Amino acid sequence: MRIRGDDNAQQRGPLRPARLNDMSSIVVVGSSGVLGRAAIPLLQAAGHSVKALVRSESAAATLVDTTSVVGDVWDRDFLRQQFVGADVVIMLATAIPDSAKSGRAKAWKENSRIRAVLAPEVARVARELAVGRLIQESVMYVYADAGSVLVNEESLVEPTAQSETCLAAEHAARRFAADRDDAATAVVLRFAGFVSAESEHVQSALTTARSRGRALVLGDLGGFMTFVDVADAATAVAHAVGLPGGIYNVGGNPSTKQEFLTVLTETVDRPVKPLPAPVRGLLVAAIPMSRALHRSLRIDSTKLREHGWRPEFPDTQQMWQRAL
Repeated sequence: MRIRGDDNAQQRGPLRPARLNDMSSIVVVGSSGVLGRAAIPLLQAAGHSVKALVRSESAAATLVDTTSVVGDVWDRDFLRQQFVGADVVIMLATAIPDSAKSGRAKAWKENSRIRAVLAPEVARVARELAVGRLIQESVMYVYADAGSVLVNEESLVEPTAQSETCLAAEHAARRFAADRDDAATAVVLRFAGFVSAESEHVQSALTTARSRGRALVLGDLGGFMTFVDVADAATAVAHAVGLPGGIYNVGGNPSTKQEFLTVLTETVDRPVKPLPAPVRGLLVAAIPMSRALHRSLRIDSTKLREHGWRPEFPDTQQMWQRAL
């Protein structure tokens, strides 16, 4: 069902105590992205009432059997109208540029604006309306290069250019729950690299591997990469509705970059090599956005697993074969 925001105005009413129960009223901001489309059915299957905020009728059309509210999420009054009565707000909005543009700093401008400006506004409005829980999307690229050491939630943070604003969004989530008289909770999910058949970046990587036998793998081939299947990322979002507050890594089993090349080789059925060393060096020197891929990030998701999250596709090979 689709509802236009301006046709769904609600009375603001008094603030109410934060609460959370087994069947919660949930508002999702950033519903029509790959992760939102995967997470919403899981939330509904768990018995929650879900309202999906989208910017256009075309975005609403991508959501099946979901209450979609079309409106401007940058409009504070629109957010207030939609957050009234919500137990949980889930902030998943992003604007990741296509792989062909991702090397340009200006291509990340809108994504940075969403995390640095919209995410804090979502947190503020949710706090004002005494929403009980905020779940905020973040990424593993806030972590510093860790070599072969496992990266947990306490590891050193050193964000790349395109992930720096994630910390602003994370900080806003922490402020949402700080110094409140109710039982407000903020959960931050730091996702590993998404693997999905619907991801343009993943399909571009598969096309390049298949047609040219090359992969954009930077840094030491003994360094680590960590991915997460979008289906498992979605279960983490649904799981976060009941998690204790805090930061959680969300990733499958890490693999070395050499192992990832082997996975691509087996997936596309031809030998896949990294770009020539001079080209890799030039990319890192000339394109700041590529420095994230140069790092070794052996993401440890033990904390989330200890709270009951079980990825169905934990291995890199499973994820990429599914994407193909």
